[in-house]
Amino acid sequence: MEVINIIEITSLRNPKIKSVKALRHAKYRERQGKFLVEGIRLVKEAIDCNAPIKMLLFCPNKLKSQIGLGLVDIAAEKGIECVSVPARVFDSISEKDNPQGIIAVVERLNLTFNHLESNNPTLLIVAYELRDPGNLGAIIRTADSAGASGVVITGISVDIFDPKTVRATMGSIFSLPVIRVKEIGQLKDWLSQNSIKMIATSPRAKRYYFDLAYDEPVAIILGNEAEGLDAEILEYADEVVKIPLLGRADSLNVASAAAIIIYEVVRQRMFHK
Repeated sequence: MEVINIIEITSLRNPKIKSVKALRHAKYRERQGKFLVEGIRLVKEAIDCNAPIKMLLFCPNKLKSQIGLGLVDIAAEKGIECVSVPARVFDSISEKDNPQGIIAVVERLNLTFNHLESNNPTLLIVAYELRDPGNLGAIIRTADSAGASGVVITGISVDIFDPKTVRATMGSIFSLPVIRVKEIGQLKDWLSQNSIKMIATSPRAKRYYFDLAYDEPVAIILGNEAEGLDAEILEYADEVVKIPLLGRADSLNVASAAAIIIYEVVRQRMFHK
């Protein structure tokens, strides 16, 4: 397939390159309304899911995969601006030690509750004030794999579009609605209006997560890695549950805890119909 509509930029001082490089920082992602997606798999997911890609950068000296080269062809045919850059320019943008030679600049989507999947019954995953981008990305990926309705981020949490978050989702950020809600009270009101039960997690809960029936619409809320959920949120919740810890370890990684509870919901809904 012949590659068309490609421009070449060789200077580190080029305004386009400076603008793309700035997207490594949260304030510029916010200001420009864009974020970076790096690597063949993630760029392919973005294209396959019709994500709003604004620009595709690639380095011919690094991008040797036929799949990767094919992505450039597809992007160019879709009318996406494709930019060929030398290795030194690409390396100034990439955050990987051994980059694959392809980066997409994607428009940030400011999704709302209206974009959540209308699964029946609803399964929402709520992340409250998570600070680790890898944890958030892993939770988004797990929620996607379980067929959840969406993920809601609330409180002072890590940036959804941090490169580490995006990478940890393994592309699920493009196939599952992920929305940010500033105030937990706003989320509570919406859940109440839509008859969705809030299930909170706490090591001090009296009930185990497998003691509940999840046949009704539910939102599972997980707290900050260090502090968990505060007392006010636990008061908001319809139910509070815990995961049994039987060994020496006194806590679980939040992404692991999320996966355990999410798949209990899946198990019950698949086999208790």
